[in-house]
Amino acid sequence: MSKALRTLMRLARAEADAVRARLAEAQDAHVRALSRIALLEAGLIEEQGVAARSDIARPAYGPYAAARAEDRRVLNADERAFAAQADALRAELVAAHQEMKKFERLIELEEAREAEAERMREQAELDEIATMRAGRDRASRS
Repeated sequence: MSKALRTLMRLARAEADAVRARLAEAQDAHVRALSRIALLEAGLIEEQGVAARSDIARPAYGPYAAARAEDRRVLNADERAFAAQADALRAELVAAHQEMKKFERLIELEEAREAEAERMREQAELDEIATMRAGRDRASRS
């Protein structure tokens, strides 16, 4: 049974590692989305400054800002999706760690049972030796 538990433990560890890797990817995607949002905001501020200083650029800023607002909406939706995915993967990782802990505990209990069984076998051997010695001592006294 111990072999089976160790195999299940390796599978649980592999699952936790896979979830951890997917979580890292989701977190990276979330950071990239936040970075793109920050770049978009910086670009808007820069273009707004150019439009404020230039009579030629001022009429083009309105359509530009409207297009960037749509981009911002899409980026915000992506950011929320990546954040939700990361949250779900964190919960999945917690569950995978709980599964690993369960197998660790079962392995510990199995090892403790095996150690107790070994101790009992040794004690039975010692008891048998003591019984045989006591019988020989009684027989030699008679």
